[in-house]
Formats: sequence, structure tokens, C-alpha cells
Amino acid sequence: MDVRRDLNRIIDDVLGDDPRAALIACARLADDELPWLEQRVVALARREGWNWARIGRLLRRTRQSVRQRFDNAQLAMRHDPHLDYHRSEAGFANLRRDFERAADDDPVAW
Repeated sequence: MDVRRDLNRIIDDVLGDDPRAALIACARLADDELPWLEQRVVALARREGWNWARIGRLLRRTRQSVRQRFDNAQLAMRHDPHLDYHRSEAGFANLRRDFERAADDDPVAW
């Protein structure tokens, strides 16, 4: 499942000229996708060490309301292949950098 492709399709339907498709897509966005997106961004911020006050301020809510809603919730993170790609690229870059440093620091006599 490609999350970006699904969201783009839903937004295209909301902005389209077919009122039936726009209403259905708008309901799906409001009921299914926006709550999940909010959970995702809160989970991301908490994983990065952000406090509840900062998260609440940026979501235009109180610290208490955000904490009550998400503190004990199991925050679902859908699989996002785009993020996996960038994480693996960063991992390879770190490995390459470490290898090059080790090669520069400890030359091997053949």
C-alpha cells in the first residue's frame, strides 16, 4: 500500500468536478485519513523527543488535550516505502563514511 498515492488520489477526488466522488473522498479523508495522519505526526514528534506543550501548540490544541488523546494510545505508523528508502540511503552513507575513516586511520600493509 502506497500511502502517498492513496492520499493524492483522495485529494484529487476532493478537488475534482464530480460532486459525488468529492463528497465520498472528503468523508473518507475526515473519518479515516486525518485521524491517522494526526497520530502519525504525533508519534514522529514524540519519537524525536518533543514535549506535549510543543506538539499541542503546533496542532493548535492545549498540551493537556494532546497528551490525554495520545499519551497512552498505540500510535500506528503505516509502512511508508519512501521513508524506508531514505533511511537505507542514510545508513549506507554512514557505513561508507565509517569505512573510509577506518581505511584512512589504519592503513593495511600488503
